[in-house]
This record gives sequence, structure tokens and C-alpha cells, in this order.
Amino acid sequence: MNDNIIFSKNNEIVFLNGAFAMGYKVELCEKYSLGEKDYIELNQYWQKALRELPLGSIFFKQDVFLKDTVNTGSFSEDTFLQKTTKKYFHNQQTLTHSCYLFFVLPNNSLSEKNITNPFLKVKKADFLAYDQKINNFIESVTQSVHYINNIKLQGKNSIQCRDLLKEDMENYYQLYFNLFASDSISDRLFKEDHFVIASKVASMACMLDENFMPEELSTHQKDRDLSNDKTVFFKNYGDDFTFNLNFSHIYNQICYIDDPAKAILELKKTNDFLHKSSSFDKQNKYFATLTDQIIEEITVSNNQRIIRAHNNIIVMANSKEELQKNMGEVVNTFKNMDVKPYIPVGNYLNAIFNYSFPLFSGHFTQHQLYVTSLDVFCSFINNCTSYKNDQKGIVYNWGQPYKSTIFI
Repeated sequence: MNDNIIFSKNNEIVFLNGAFAMGYKVELCEKYSLGEKDYIELNQYWQKALRELPLGSIFFKQDVFLKDTVNTGSFSEDTFLQKTTKKYFHNQQTLTHSCYLFFVLPNNSLSEKNITNPFLKVKKADFLAYDQKINNFIESVTQSVHYINNIKLQGKNSIQCRDLLKEDMENYYQLYFNLFASDSISDRLFKEDHFVIASKVASMACMLDENFMPEELSTHQKDRDLSNDKTVFFKNYGDDFTFNLNFSHIYNQICYIDDPAKAILELKKTNDFLHKSSSFDKQNKYFATLTDQIIEEITVSNNQRIIRAHNNIIVMANSKEELQKNMGEVVNTFKNMDVKPYIPVGNYLNAIFNYSFPLFSGHFTQHQLYVTSLDVFCSFINNCTSYKNDQKGIVYNWGQPYKSTIFI
């Protein structure tokens, strides 16, 4: 077992920094299978699932996209179409997608004391109090996961969360810090604007400032690349960070479930600062007015929930030149949705990469988080995965019924 792990059981784990987490492998809906109504409902479903989590907990969704080649060795080749398909797709480039979901309970009473030495004596009262928090946390998470698993969408679409195995939880540390290369373990070498792990070169782009986000956000939007006069496809903001980026990358969606009163207090402090400095900067004047509206909406409506959040993309490549090209695509993706990304360098790059390991997510600082509503955060959650195999196949029929039929 990893030296950083204090305890693990099933899909539950306690890390050396005192954080407790429950991990799940998530099966999402097929890309382009969601309609306009589905996106509206999914946004509401995610909000309800997150709203029920205990105060102080962290929702961490990690979507991993790895460039790979298709191996068609196991494909059937009984018919002409099967043979042609097998030949055509063999060694073609593809993006494999895995989605992981972690519910994290940071132990502030332990982590604030910097407990890293296993022989260091800790007050028993700290653990007893934390044990009760863990029990309540497990119950709340189990209810939230049950709720997610019972989401019903159009076309029999659904989202399924399955417990990660004990060995998966224990191996996740090595997997993440080796950029999900399962066949080797390597050191991390950080440069000024990138880092190197084995043969991979990587960098990051982050969304961490509400002042650099769009003036208006919606639960969904029209996919202009695929839609035409006859057919309309939809997507949300999270979809733009998935298969549209045709290279290995990791999309992290992190949400802190704060005390609403505390969050509103922080928002009012920001609003007060913006008003005081509005005469010096037109942008401050605009955002002062915008936060006025948000505070008023929260005061009037009980449905609005203010949270702190962080989204980032870990961008991978095989060379510095390729990394520069990939980073350009990510920045353009942010630009198209009217978001100005933060590109960390030096120690900030090191820190944000480390904190993007789910069990370390409690170490994000206030300056690395943006304040927004739960509604806005959920519009950046990715709901889609790659296409799935259909065991029944597709039926082609022509001429008289049942005379000429091919199954592929």
C-alpha cells in the first residue's frame, strides 16, 4: 500500500494529510445523445446532488482523455463489412475517456497541524470528532450517489456511478502523478512554464477568477460546428474541454461546499471593494453592478447557492513544440466562451498540479478559487463520454420485408 495512505476499505480512503475520500468510476451519456431538455435537467440534477453534501466537503470530478491507437485484433471478420471495418480502424488514433468522481472531506483539525510523521502523537479527541464527521459524510455521499444513479433522461440516457475498487483507490496516487501511464513510474521535473513526467511534457490552464468569466451563462448552447438547418445539436461549456481537444488531457471540475452565510459574506466584501474602486477602473464598476444583482437574487431566492470552485485543464504532449500548439487550442477554447484563462508558471504550476490530485484538493488557496453560484459551476460539468458498443448492431433492410437483411 502507498506510504501516503493511512487506511483504505472498499472505495473509502484516508490519506496522510488527514483527508477522507470516497471514489467512483462514472459512466456518462454518449456524446451528442443529449437534447436541450436533457442539459437543462442535468444542470438541475447536479445542483441538487451537490446541495445535499455536508458543509466543508469537496466535489471533485476528473475526466481523463488519453490519445491512443485502435487495436482491432478482437474484431469479427465474418462479413465483408466487418473485414473492411477491422482493416480501416486498425491503428487509427483515438481518444479514450475515463471519468472519476471523488467526494472529499478535508480534515482541517489534522492538516492544520501538519501531521506528516506517523509516529507523531495526535490528540484522540481530534480523531473521535473526525470519525463522527466521516460517518455523516458517508451517509450524505451515499444518498447523493444514489440520486445521481437514478437520473432518467430522454432516450433511456442515464449516469451511473460505480464504486472504485480498493486497489484502484490505493493506486490512484501513482496513476495521477504519472499522468495516467499505468506501465511505468517516473519522477516529475518542473520547469518554468511546463513539467516533464517520463516522455510526456505538460502544462496547465485554469479558470479561477469570476471577473474573467462571461457576462451571461446558460445551461446549454447550440453546437454550431455540427448543427444545420434540419438538425440541432446541443452542448454545455464542459463539453468544449472533452473530445474537441484532440490530444491527451485531464479536465478537473472542483467545487467547495461552503457555509452559505460565509460565502455571501465573502461576496459582499468583494462587492464593497469593487464599489470603492469603481472610479479607478470601468471593469470594477461593471462587476460591482453585477455582484449587486447576484446578492439581490440570493437574498430573494432560496434556490441560489454560492460556492467556491476551480476548473483546470492538464495539457499533455510529446514535445515542447507540440505542447505549445495544444496549449494554444485550449486558450482558444476558453476565448470562444469569453473566459480569460490563468496559465500558472513556476511554483504556482507545481502547486496547482499537486492540488489537482483529489486527496490534496483541500489545499487550494482562496486566490486559486472563484466564487459563483452552483448553477454556473454545473454548466461547466462534462456530461458526455465516447460512443458505446451496441451488442445488437444495426439492421439494414431493403426490398421486401425480411428478404434482404444484414446485421453489422
